Amino acid sequence: MTLRNKIWRFKAGLKFYIKSKTIYSIHSKFLFKLLLEVFEERKNYYDFADIEAIRHQYLANDKVLNINDLGAGSLNNTRNKTVQEVARVSASTATKGQALFNLARLANPSQILEFGTNLGIGSLYLSRGAKSASMTTLEGDFSLHQISQATFKDLKAPINAIHTSFENYLSSDIKLDDFDLVYIDGNHQYDFTTALFDKLNVMTGKQRLLIFDDIYWNQEMYKAWQYIINKVQNAYTIETLSLGIVIMGPHILNKQHFNFIRKKFKPIQIPFFG
Repeated sequence: MTLRNKIWRFKAGLKFYIKSKTIYSIHSKFLFKLLLEVFEERKNYYDFADIEAIRHQYLANDKVLNINDLGAGSLNNTRNKTVQEVARVSASTATKGQALFNLARLANPSQILEFGTNLGIGSLYLSRGAKSASMTTLEGDFSLHQISQATFKDLKAPINAIHTSFENYLSSDIKLDDFDLVYIDGNHQYDFTTALFDKLNVMTGKQRLLIFDDIYWNQEMYKAWQYIINKVQNAYTIETLSLGIVIMGPHILNKQHFNFIRKKFKPIQIPFFG
């Protein structure tokens, strides 16, 4: 990450903090319940310990992988990394994983699609959160795909792991309308993110949940998130420092946007600070 991008992220994060609202500023009963159970309540499910045990195994694994990063926009897309380095730097954190688990649990989707398997930590949180759903996850790097696929097999996780580029998958005969929860990670480029959103931005007659990861990764990704906020209709959009969440459904009659922060990080709100 360049110094310029670090400075931008600091300034953008400060701006977000000033504008952000806590759960006590949410008037919608639907959103209040969702934000309370996803971000504020810290219920501990047995699934969390199982998944974190997998993370600890990864953190002790010093196997070297030759990773071809197809989506991060790096100038050097092929790098040697150990499994423990990937687990430490790139895998979903426990906090984010638990948020994904609760989002999936509350959305109760029938089909989940994930762009960017990585080591499969986020995949497991999503799958365990919606146990009755069928799940497909895509990974462009073969070495990461092999590791995650082996993990899913060992755990007997009902996850269909596919090794493919996102572009090839989208150009195949696939019906995106069938997926009512879509998690987008692994590609932080403006053109890809906005093009994918345009494909997903259709009303299917049922609730649909779109989750965009790392919206503050860089200016390009944040610009894509701003495009999504402006383009979406009849939906709730929720912005955190990590995730961009879009909730679409026939019960939502207008567009509302929220910059959300947990109350522990902003215990006092005065007019200047939102």
